[in-house]
Amino acid sequence: MKFLVKIIVFIFSFFLFASLAQAGNYLDVPENSLYHEAIDFLQEKGILILKGDRQFNPKNTVNRAEAVKIVLETMDKDISDYFDSDSDGLPDKDEEILGSNPSSPDSDKDGISDFAEVENGYSPTQKGNVLIDPGLLEKIGLFTDIQTSDWFYPYLRKAEELNIVKGYGDNTFRPAQTINLAETLKLFFHTYEIDLDEEKYRSNEDNVFTWDQNAWYMKYFLAAQEKNLLTPYEYLRPDLEVSREFFAEIAYRFILYKVGKTEYLEKINQNFLITIPALNIENVELGTTNPYDEDYYNWALRSGISHALKYPGENGKVFIFGHSSGYLWDQSKYKNIFRKLNKLQEGDEILLQFQGETYTYKVNLKEVVDPKNNNILTDFGREELTIATCWPPDTLLQRYVVYAKRV
Repeated sequence: MKFLVKIIVFIFSFFLFASLAQAGNYLDVPENSLYHEAIDFLQEKGILILKGDRQFNPKNTVNRAEAVKIVLETMDKDISDYFDSDSDGLPDKDEEILGSNPSSPDSDKDGISDFAEVENGYSPTQKGNVLIDPGLLEKIGLFTDIQTSDWFYPYLRKAEELNIVKGYGDNTFRPAQTINLAETLKLFFHTYEIDLDEEKYRSNEDNVFTWDQNAWYMKYFLAAQEKNLLTPYEYLRPDLEVSREFFAEIAYRFILYKVGKTEYLEKINQNFLITIPALNIENVELGTTNPYDEDYYNWALRSGISHALKYPGENGKVFIFGHSSGYLWDQSKYKNIFRKLNKLQEGDEILLQFQGETYTYKVNLKEVVDPKNNNILTDFGREELTIATCWPPDTLLQRYVVYAKRV
């Protein structure tokens, strides 16, 4: 009987601890998510908070206030100076500057709170309406759209103290505004105090980024590329509104960079191009995404042709997929790039250019499969190429698949 009880206790304990082990994960971040590792790491460090519903909302964007908070926390910056110990509306650091008592909401005992006096331009340390030194007000001044009661106020004040944030010309910060990728990189580089050699990170003809070569943000992208601080899973552009999962990945990479551990992370694409002479497709850029995640690849296909699995030169399958047709409102030049994929014949060449090398493949098989058939993703550990698209054109009924071997 005792033995049976022990067995029952063991089984109960096993499932209990198994449940606890899973309890720290976000329910909407599956293990096959490309950002799973980064999100879990930040959550375990207490940088991302696991709320009761265990939802991370990975596709939601990050606003400017949230971005400042996360970046400072990745660097363990102490914001306690900007807490408000006496709850009078003035952070302790500001009270220190003003000479008022951070433990008393009414330092001069005149019946008017320190915050109310400062708000009206009066000294909180002298009874009566004694004007405060304008110089002191400048030291505690922030942005006109920020209140000391805002949850992010301590973070923003710390960021201002460290000179890593600046507002707009109208003296606003716009905390609720979504942060874009250019702003995100600038924020991280400044917070981590990574020196950017203006000459070294000057744009040149070998630059893989095709935007304005003289733009203020170009040095951040070039440095991030060199230091492996950007993910290969997104179509990068300066005005890209950064999602929560992408921001987590960038934060994770900067943390690893700080301790010299970014070498194992997958790098962004460097001149990854496809040419198919028989279809008049020439030097079209390929982006990397997750073929198992519908949200990822549907989003990615709006911007071009997508790649998954292995890279050319590796022992494994290179998988490429793109549109054969698109919606009427889709003005992308790639919306029907594989419309004539069925015209390829056995022996036709497909060229992949990757990191300065050209890899040649020849078509050896074609077939039409069910859209739920994931066998086309099977990697047999040999150098081969698979291209897939929706079929017939203007439908989602099936997939047209072309297989090619490297020669």
